[in-house]
Amino acid sequence: MLAQNKYSRNNDNAISVMSLSSIPFVFLFFLLMISCAGLKPDKKITEKSEQQEENKIYNSESIKHFMAGESFALQGDYAMAVLEYQDALKYDSLAPTIYLALGKAYINLGKVDNGIEEIKKAIVIAPENIEAHELLAQIYFLSKRNKEAIKIYTKLIALKPKDLQIQYRLASSYLNDHKVEEALKLFYEIAENNPNEVYAMEKIAAISLLNENFDEAIVYFDKILKIQPDNIEALRSRTDLAIMAQDFPKSIDLLKHLIELKPKEVKLKEILGQILSRAGRFKEAREFLVKLIELYPDNKEYYINLYFLFVNQGFLPEADRVLDSAMTKFSDSNEILILKGSLLNSTKKYNESEKYIKDVLDKDPDNIQALHLLAGTWEGQKKYNLSDSLYKQIIAQNSEDAIAMNNFSYSLAERGVNLDTAMVMIDKALKMDKNNPSYLDTKGWILYKKGDYKKAAEFIQKAFSIESKNPELMEHLGDVYYKLNDIKKSKKYYQQALTIDKNNKRLKEKLSQ
Repeated sequence: MLAQNKYSRNNDNAISVMSLSSIPFVFLFFLLMISCAGLKPDKKITEKSEQQEENKIYNSESIKHFMAGESFALQGDYAMAVLEYQDALKYDSLAPTIYLALGKAYINLGKVDNGIEEIKKAIVIAPENIEAHELLAQIYFLSKRNKEAIKIYTKLIALKPKDLQIQYRLASSYLNDHKVEEALKLFYEIAENNPNEVYAMEKIAAISLLNENFDEAIVYFDKILKIQPDNIEALRSRTDLAIMAQDFPKSIDLLKHLIELKPKEVKLKEILGQILSRAGRFKEAREFLVKLIELYPDNKEYYINLYFLFVNQGFLPEADRVLDSAMTKFSDSNEILILKGSLLNSTKKYNESEKYIKDVLDKDPDNIQALHLLAGTWEGQKKYNLSDSLYKQIIAQNSEDAIAMNNFSYSLAERGVNLDTAMVMIDKALKMDKNNPSYLDTKGWILYKKGDYKKAAEFIQKAFSIESKNPELMEHLGDVYYKLNDIKKSKKYYQQALTIDKNNKRLKEKLSQ
């Protein structure tokens, strides 16, 4: 996604969050090594302060001790620097520059509170001294005194309204103080006033993602990519959002661009293959995955993706050949063996399917996918004693296994036995996943077997509204409406199912009735 620390600016102008114990060494180089000549002059100063500044020019003792303090500070001897600065103040007690130097020396000695007090004295004398405010704000920011940091940065913005660094630090202080809306408002202002300020846009997009405001995140990632088309993190995030929205054309374009920028990142190619398949671009997906297998023959995922591509298109022999090819390279892969068993199960080659599943269970007796599949295989062989026993065993070991409960319930419904038990199980599964079309269909089918056709139609119709291209759901709806004497609607669903499952003899018989 975006930068690891969502609330710290990841560039050369950033302030890194650190512990106070590390402040003395960092401040030596980052804050404190500023000569007297390099300090910014105050724009306004009190009358007393102005008189004192004039006196300082002629006060040789104050200058002598101040310069001695600067010399010690440059050598890293901050204790001696403190003493010299204190002596300088005896001769010039209204010089903000000396208070600032003393404050920095205290901080480098680890006496942060003492340093803060001296810097505050400088601010009292020179209320618009920008350097003093910046230094105090940084100390509060680094020590996570967020409310105080917010107060000082707010004042600094009034003094330097166009300073982006100060605006970003104020926004970071808001975020550190859990004031997300205030930070977001400031990021919006920065982005509006600075149309090419990508960092502000990244922060808006990141906060929008956290708030699950995905449309807003898309808007700002698109703005970022218009300015920086090769921004890797923005491309990744925008791709994720496109996939989430099932905007497959956009996903494919973004993934192709990412692959151009990151040609060695194999995972991107794998995702592109999946998206091409989901987008229905079958020919392109097949060619892409075949090429990937040629380039990366040791990547198991490409075989699996190509297998599912063929299965989803109904090309089962081609899918079987892909698995056979994969098994020559990944003979010990449980995942490949389970897919092989599942494919054989779907083509009703139950004895062969059982062999592959048992190979998996010999190595991994608790493999839940294999256990589910074995129960289904025994069911297909009409070994109901074995399948029922195995389903009960699975559910006893995991009372939250909704898949097992659904499969067992459907098996009982198909046989028309123990329908009350089946209803209890499927209701429990639906409590865990109320919109699962398979579970909804199973409940509808149990109601159908119980003779409650009207209620059955409600559940199966709901399942169909979620998964409208499933021929089994269409056939179930045809059966239900047939029982409700709505022959026209019944035949409509049978015909829809036959359009997808063209060789289904059972559907042809039902249509001929």
